[in-house]
Amino acid sequence: MRRISTAARHRRPPVTAAALAAPPLRPPALCSVVEAVREQVGKGIHLQQNCGISRPLVALIEKLNANTPAELTKFFFNCTGTEAVESAIKLARHETGRQNVLHMKGSFHGRSLGAMAMTTSKYAYRVGYGPLPAGFHQVPFPYCAQCTCAKPAGGGCCGYPLQQIHETLKETSAPSDTAAIIIEPILGEGGYVVPPPGYMRQLRALCDAHGILLIADEVQSVSRAAGGRGCAGGARERAL
Repeated sequence: MRRISTAARHRRPPVTAAALAAPPLRPPALCSVVEAVREQVGKGIHLQQNCGISRPLVALIEKLNANTPAELTKFFFNCTGTEAVESAIKLARHETGRQNVLHMKGSFHGRSLGAMAMTTSKYAYRVGYGPLPAGFHQVPFPYCAQCTCAKPAGGGCCGYPLQQIHETLKETSAPSDTAAIIIEPILGEGGYVVPPPGYMRQLRALCDAHGILLIADEVQSVSRAAGGRGCAGGARERAL
């Protein structure tokens, strides 16, 4: 926590990073949130999901089930995006029996050690915390504006980012050692970049060919997805 001072040197109360990052709520929206919180506190304050099932949790599951691809039939709830990423990595390693994970350049996945090892949007998150956990290998995100390859006629991906993944699987992390590839379907802090048409399907096909799981980190991008569906799910592309 840190205090914020204005130019007039008036000190404001401590705020957290989460409070700074949260979008401002207009009065009507704020009132509805306050009312929902007040109603829930009257029914129960701490409802630990592994100890019991609550009605709000069931309602949320039903909404998620109606707005995600049919292949996604199970939901696991976490407190933060970082915890969700760490859980996905644990599950991928456990289910595949493999140890390595490929992550995209410029991604932000969190501030815990495992998530931080995959975060390369800027070095400020990682400096002074090494050595970070092993088993994480960086590959290029399909950032067309920064790509040095000739652009294909009619748009689409030139193929260079996928070629680099193929080379990583040949030279650095064998497919038999690679548990998952993790990607932000819309790159966040690395530049707010949407992949070119067809890239996600090609990445899905690559993963399927090698028995590699595909993890879509949509903690930042899912709120911007059209129709309330996730960016990967909205394109009807499966992910872990």
